[in-house]
Amino acid sequence: MKFVIGHMTSPTAQLASDIYEDEGIAMITPAAASPEITARGYKLIFRTLGLDSAQSPGPATTSPGA
Repeated sequence: MKFVIGHMTSPTAQLASDIYEDEGIAMITPAAASPEITARGYKLIFRTLGLDSAQSPGPATTSPGA
């Protein structure tokens, strides 16, 4: 196996990333947004979504009635 596309939640992506990194398998997560997933410095773990910490301020300050 060369790569995995998946793990839709941050907890499962984080647990699986340890195994994939050890085995040399690239992982692309389309939905996991926890900063801890990529903060560990793994070279084969990628995300297509921004971090939770970067997403929260925008909608809160730009929503109508805010």
